[in-house]
Amino acid sequence: MAVYSQQKTDRAAVVSDEGSATPFDLGWIGRSTGRAERRQVVVLAIGFHPIADADPEDLAELHARQRVFVARIVARYGGKLGRVDPDQQLAAWGWPVACEADTRLAVAAALDIAADADMLARCGVDAGIAITPDVDDPVMGLGFVGEMIGTAVERQSAARPGEVAVSDTVHRLVGRAFEAERHVRGDQRLVLRRRAAHAHDLGPARPVVLVGRDVEQSELMERWHAAASGRSGLVLVEGEAGVGKSALVGEFVRKILESGGRVIEVRCVPETQHVALEPIRLLLYRLERLASHSRTLDVDANGSAVACRTLLEQPEPPVHELAAAIGVLLARKCATQAVAVVIEDLHWADAATLDFLRRIAAWQRISMRALMVGTARGPTEAAAARTIRDGWQSLVIQRLTSAQIAHVISNGEHGAGLCAKTRQLICDHADGIPLYAGELAKLCAQTPDSNAHHRLLARPNRLNAGLTQRLDSLAGLKPLAQAASVLGRLFDSRVLAAALDMDVRALDERLDMLVNMEVLARRRRHEACHYRFQHALLWSQAYGSVLKTRRRTLHLKIAGLLSGELGRRIEIAPEQVAHHWTKGGDPGQSFTWWCQAALAAAEQGAAASAVAYINHALSAKQQAPGSGPPHDEAVLMSVLGAQLRTLRGSASLETVAAYQRALELVSMSASNSDLDLDIAWGLAAIHIVRGEIHDAAETSSRLVSDASERGRGDIAMIALRIHGTARLLAGYVQEAIDIFRDAASRYNPRTHGELHRRYTSDPGAVALAHLAQAQALAADSVASRQSRRKALAVAGDLAHPHTTANVLGVLALSAVHLGEPGVAAALSRASLRIAAQHGHTYWEVRAKLILAWKQGLREPERGLATIAEELERYRNTGAGRAVAIHHCLAAELAMRAGLPRRALEFLAPVLSRGQQHGEWLYFPEILRLQALAEVAIDPSAASRAMLAINEAEALANDHGSTVFVARAVKARAVIEAVAVCVLKPAR
Repeated sequence: MAVYSQQKTDRAAVVSDEGSATPFDLGWIGRSTGRAERRQVVVLAIGFHPIADADPEDLAELHARQRVFVARIVARYGGKLGRVDPDQQLAAWGWPVACEADTRLAVAAALDIAADADMLARCGVDAGIAITPDVDDPVMGLGFVGEMIGTAVERQSAARPGEVAVSDTVHRLVGRAFEAERHVRGDQRLVLRRRAAHAHDLGPARPVVLVGRDVEQSELMERWHAAASGRSGLVLVEGEAGVGKSALVGEFVRKILESGGRVIEVRCVPETQHVALEPIRLLLYRLERLASHSRTLDVDANGSAVACRTLLEQPEPPVHELAAAIGVLLARKCATQAVAVVIEDLHWADAATLDFLRRIAAWQRISMRALMVGTARGPTEAAAARTIRDGWQSLVIQRLTSAQIAHVISNGEHGAGLCAKTRQLICDHADGIPLYAGELAKLCAQTPDSNAHHRLLARPNRLNAGLTQRLDSLAGLKPLAQAASVLGRLFDSRVLAAALDMDVRALDERLDMLVNMEVLARRRRHEACHYRFQHALLWSQAYGSVLKTRRRTLHLKIAGLLSGELGRRIEIAPEQVAHHWTKGGDPGQSFTWWCQAALAAAEQGAAASAVAYINHALSAKQQAPGSGPPHDEAVLMSVLGAQLRTLRGSASLETVAAYQRALELVSMSASNSDLDLDIAWGLAAIHIVRGEIHDAAETSSRLVSDASERGRGDIAMIALRIHGTARLLAGYVQEAIDIFRDAASRYNPRTHGELHRRYTSDPGAVALAHLAQAQALAADSVASRQSRRKALAVAGDLAHPHTTANVLGVLALSAVHLGEPGVAAALSRASLRIAAQHGHTYWEVRAKLILAWKQGLREPERGLATIAEELERYRNTGAGRAVAIHHCLAAELAMRAGLPRRALEFLAPVLSRGQQHGEWLYFPEILRLQALAEVAIDPSAASRAMLAINEAEALANDHGSTVFVARAVKARAVIEAVAVCVLKPAR
């Protein structure tokens, strides 16, 4: 394979934008970025036992033999020989060209070296992440920067002649391919021994979760039943690496064995590729051990086996005769019972074995009850499949869907304990390949790094070598893929051309080569060409292989280009520019651009994105404290508070902290902006949601006055809505109706239609919703329903998620007051759907509380349990505004369930809210429910309960909450009836 320093210059005359012919040299990318990169390598250290009192000439001859011996074996297994000293030699795998089996090949080479008794060699093997050198110079030796050389040398030094000591990393990477035992000396190193004869057939250490393969499994079983009836067959299971071929075949074998069938399993392995017909030797060994039910057949089979062994012992076995002989032997072995022969991983088979398998298509003309199943890579690695395709039925395994991959992760050993967000990231990066999903889940489970799925080259793992092998196969195009990866998985070729100082049309030609190699996919948009890495992990690997210093240089150049004319011309998103400034290591520019990204996201109603961008900006601010004046940070914290209100609720600790910090920064700023009004509004909203009615009324009243004096009618309008809510909760229903009407009358959709972007909800729609609630309390059902329709219309025109969730939540409570449980449930379900979709936790809990109450009207005890659970979640948001009414609803359900003492337990925490926080609106309801509960517990308390009902009715009359007056009147009738029953016996 060609490498960077060996690239032939690819020069072609291309026309630049100005029309002049310009030489284009693709190789310069590799030369400018350098050959050094980050990659996983395996190092084998070989030491030789010293010979005492040996003649120098004899030692020289011995060292020469050792060098030749080691060089031959290292070359046989595809390694690269490095430093050669008289007493020690080094070899490496994974550089300059990677192979996914590098670790296994290194261990196999070490076993062969250590097995020679004359050489008295001891070996140590370690794998790790290394920085490879810029130049492939034999004089320099390996030239890696990494710990694996030193640790490999340490292990071989501690080993005895004939032993191979490996690290835990190597043992983990080779899996169960080799037998191992614990070293009893030193630091408990693992010592590998020669693989036993059956080791080729070792299956996975634990059952594999098989998902989404019902059709393929049925097809295999159908072919098996056909073979059992005398129609032999050949099936080739094809699919790319890790897609689940072995899992499918493993399940197939399990079903056959469970049904009493017989199976012969053979696996081709990379470390025996150089041994001709090794898989066929193992197949013959298995066939000989397969017992027949007839003594006559056994005698005939033994004769056939002898003939097969004789053919295999020849220096160049005649493959056509061998195929026929083994066919006869198999026919005799399966004369009385069907046999399934499974040969896995044919992409590791040698040429003679593939020739053998091509010739066994003739077996189908022999009457036998046998089915042969092979597995091979495809479609890009289908050399083995192409060789033997004639006469074999092809069964192609496709990738799994995202839902199926999610199921694999959730039911896997490592994925079950991961959070939903991490599992989703793994799904996105697995690209439908179960092996990728399993390895990523293991990586994420072993590290607290939330981006572990994107940092494969942070530690050795099973995916690195295969992905690097794919990158190495790009040859001269590899540096271009690495440079493109810095832009992201999706990139614009115009930006890449500018970053690399290339002509964009010539660059597109080279990028299209990567498209043809199935590395990129092309998306044309207008005149621009957008490319996307087809595989997320290949993109991650390409990016991770570029050294950090070179990545920073590219990021800074890209950031500078996107911050200028190019960014304006292609309309780049500010968060993309900020990302490149951050990765380039410029915190000052990062802060500026993350601020822009946060403000843009807030205007679009993307609260979660806005919060994430603000956190990035604050992180950059910590790295460069002088970035921007205090006013800029104050604006940022004010926006953060508003977005956190949307996501967490106004009473959350994060929201409060953001507004408090904004207030501190405003006091430090010399700016004449009206930012302090925005912050005052945020604090008033916090007081409202937390149920601090006195503070909310005071703050909102002052804000109305200040905004009016400064001519800020928009802020005065939203302050009126807050003030109206405060007066409503204080128990002044009619005054609140007047304030809400005033706020709604000031609302103009043309001039105020964008306020929801700044204040999280549209003030006009929310004012109308609260007006409907106040009118419902005043028992003006006609006016309340009219306001409800208006609020829904305004919210519908805006199509703003948080506004809609807010309006629906308030209107659901107004429907409760109107005695419309069905309407309340419908509005709550709609609010819940939107809130859950957009992460509006506060409104999600509010909706669930109403739905739990509605459920309790039919099933009191079940609804009571649900509402108790949701009340706990509501309190965890820090909110207190709607605590009283929801405790009253819970108490009502308790009374329906015949649990008056439970009702009193719900009422106890809210009895003092009026005295403590000024929230008197629901105090008549609390008194009414408390009186009914006490009478239900002790009928003799009827007279005391009557006094409480009278107080409730008087208070509701004073508030103007006619609905509560009517309920108090009904309660009086119930208590009077109880009092009559109590007094009758006395008469």
